Amino acid sequence: MKVYLYKDAKDGTIHASETQKLTGCRINLQKPENTARFTMSGSTEDEMGILDVTCEKCQTVFLKKFLKEDKKMRAQQVKEAAKHGHKEDDMVSLAEVQEKKRREAEEAKHRAEMDELQRERDEREAKRRAEEEQRELFSDLDLSLVNSEELYASVKTKGLGKVAGDSQRLASLRIDV
Repeated sequence: MKVYLYKDAKDGTIHASETQKLTGCRINLQKPENTARFTMSGSTEDEMGILDVTCEKCQTVFLKKFLKEDKKMRAQQVKEAAKHGHKEDDMVSLAEVQEKKRREAEEAKHRAEMDELQRERDEREAKRRAEEEQRELFSDLDLSLVNSEELYASVKTKGLGKVAGDSQRLASLRIDV
């Protein structure tokens, strides 16, 4: 059962309506003075959403309707179970079904958040490892070689994994970058 929630502009109370014509406390939403006064603030399909309703009469009316609907569904389940030879203990109420759906949705959201956090951790770890490998690769370079041909030759040979010759041989190499 879908229930629409309406907010009163005067006092801020929230009323509920099933038909969008009358609220639970019998306010006619189609009257001209009420169309401007009441604005739709949402809708709900379960008992937990009715708890947002601040009008006591509307809340009572719709909680009774939800209980009646739950009772009908339970009776239908019992009747169906009796046909198939099941016990009444195996039946589930509407509230339990809705609670299970809500819990599953929360768990799915939590899993998605955890997956995102794990992906971010993995990315940071990969970046840290790449930086560490770079530091290891170039840690034994002599800082006095900065901007020299020897540095470029050393970097090039280390990058290729080759063993470099003596410094005079490296100095004689000319590398175009």
